[in-house]
This record gives sequence, structure tokens and C-alpha cells, in this order.
Amino acid sequence: MPGIAISASGSVAEALALLITEAQGPAQPGRKEGQAEAILEEGNDKVQELKRAIGGVYTFVSQYVELDAPGRGSCPFHPADRHPSFAVNREEGYWVCFHETNPRTGHYLGGDAIEFYRRLKGLSFKEAVRELAEEYGVTVLLF
Repeated sequence: MPGIAISASGSVAEALALLITEAQGPAQPGRKEGQAEAILEEGNDKVQELKRAIGGVYTFVSQYVELDAPGRGSCPFHPADRHPSFAVNREEGYWVCFHETNPRTGHYLGGDAIEFYRRLKGLSFKEAVRELAEEYGVTVLLF
């Protein structure tokens, strides 16, 4: 999945610094034990709320890609070809591009609705979440 979402109560750098500090020893004055995890969890909860507002991946992706009933179509990230090179799995809630593989894992590229929008629009994860949150009326404050 794409990066970790952080709420207005903290930044990625803060959360990582807190995690490292917590792993190294006792809490410093003014910092509560488990604060980093709370920041990360709060951000993740907001992103989950946004995903619920967006709805099913098939419905969302079909706004941008012509899909057949099983969820196959031409990949929007690559030149059109004769055979479907893109698919949406409705049950699991993800899309897959059969043109590219992740060099780290060897798996085809894919993701959720936010990752689809991010790649389609050429945005960072944070920018994609902000745009979608505004469009769907969800309050998500990141970084």
C-alpha cells in the first residue's frame, strides 16, 4: 500500500523520531509513551474514512476507465492495446496493471482507489488524499 498517513497532530518525521526514541529507551519529559503510534493510527483512521467515502474501487475506477462487467479494461497509465491490460478485483478492493511490475517485489503494479488516483493524476500520496478528501467531503489533515 502507499505511504503512511499522518494527521495534523504530527508529521512523518515526528512520528518516526518518536518511534526511534521509544525504541531506544524511556520516555522524555513532555512526551507520552505510545504517542508516535497514536499519531500514525489517527492518520490511518482518517484515510480509512476517506476510502469508505469513495466507495468500491470498481465504481471509482470506472469513472476514469471503461471496464467490462468482470472489471477488465485498457490500462490508463500505458498506451492502449488489443487485450485488457488492467483489472479491478471487486471483492478484494484493488486494481492491477499488467504492463508493469514492481522491481522490488516482482508483482504487477496495483493498489487501492487512492493509489489509482495518485498515479492517474501524477500526484504525491498526500496531494491525492487532500484532493479526494475535498471532493468527497472528508476532513483529513495530513502533515
